Amino acid sequence: MDPPGSPAARAATDAVPTRAEGAALLAALVALQYLRAPQVLLGGRIWGEEGSYLQAALERSAASALVWCSDAVGYYVLPLNLAAVAAARLPLVAAPLVFSGAGALVLALPLALAALDPEWRTRRRLGLAALVLLLCAPGAEIWLNLASAQFVIALGAAIALATSPDTRAAQALRLAYLGFAGLSGVASLLLAPLFALRALLDRSRARAAEAAVLFACLALQLALLAGAPEAGSRHRLGGLPLLAGIAASRQLLQLAVYPLDAFAGFGRVGLAAEILRAVQQPGLQWLALALAAGAFPLALLWSAHRSGARAAPWWIASAALLLLGSLVATRDPIPNLIHPVFASRYFYAPNALLLLALAECLLRARGPLARRAAAGALAWLLACGLLDFWRPEPFFFGRSDWYAEVRAWQADPTRPIAHAPTGWQIRGPVRPSLPRSGERP
Repeated sequence: MDPPGSPAARAATDAVPTRAEGAALLAALVALQYLRAPQVLLGGRIWGEEGSYLQAALERSAASALVWCSDAVGYYVLPLNLAAVAAARLPLVAAPLVFSGAGALVLALPLALAALDPEWRTRRRLGLAALVLLLCAPGAEIWLNLASAQFVIALGAAIALATSPDTRAAQALRLAYLGFAGLSGVASLLLAPLFALRALLDRSRARAAEAAVLFACLALQLALLAGAPEAGSRHRLGGLPLLAGIAASRQLLQLAVYPLDAFAGFGRVGLAAEILRAVQQPGLQWLALALAAGAFPLALLWSAHRSGARAAPWWIASAALLLLGSLVATRDPIPNLIHPVFASRYFYAPNALLLLALAECLLRARGPLARRAAAGALAWLLACGLLDFWRPEPFFFGRSDWYAEVRAWQADPTRPIAHAPTGWQIRGPVRPSLPRSGERP
């Protein structure tokens, strides 16, 4: 048996996984999401905009529902359309399984994309990537639902940006994924400039095709946004320095501080209020705070340069674009952007990209000191994420009984069907041919 740390032992650890091992890893990634929140299965959950798209699918033909665009959202979200059309053709009690199952699969797609690159197609790298996808904080708002799936899909787009396939079939799959990402909201489209830059630097037709697909989707989504009734209230281009300070501050807090609150009880809301006041102070105080909080990604970028990590710089740049672009365009009030619970969907993908960059720096570290520093930082951040994993915010996985609501609606079809979060419900006519089975799937 080869001793630990020997070249033969490292080679065995970095071996290419078999198809069975790869399938088992993807299956575990899906199953662990439900293990984290079994109430999604036991009580059923339709989350936020999922209900709006389900209602539209119940009232329209399949073809009409597939191209339907919510006025409240303003842009096209293909996963919601597809899942809603599928759920509308099943007994109504099965709708949560369709949406949560699709959401679980969406989180597995970035890992599958990483496996298309031969450099990342190893047990060690894919294992680290799976840990990051599972344990990166904050994950509660984007898990097991499609209302926030565009941010997970954008993570997959960033992985495609930084990796390189080794076959034409893999390239075709990546191109199809980017088309899907571009039609799944606007988050992935924030990365279009980076795809154009990568195509220019690589002088690659394949990279140019990827950029072209994203820019074509960008044109379509901008056209839809321009015609949306709420388009004028969506954009907030002012206050970019304030947003930069908030983004850098909360990103570090969400990764390494907020998850400890469930165990230490130091009061995240009060801490968030103090940081918001500091960020809003006149002068250069916000800049000092942003730089202090941004020291981690800056140190990560320096480490990537020193270690020769090729994907990490693209992931760090993608994290910055995704985070700032999302916060600039959001309609959430400023206090919510630093709050430990609200608007957490904007932070998952950027944080996961920073952890992936850190993982690559660890794998490429030159010298024991750099390796220990990277390993210690990654272990600490994943441990914080583990706390967030096992104690997710009750707001996202609180009490919800879709099955009881459906039974009550069956007794009185004029009654609206309430769903999560509190205050959301399905109203309006329901197609008469809708199956009315009250049994759980």
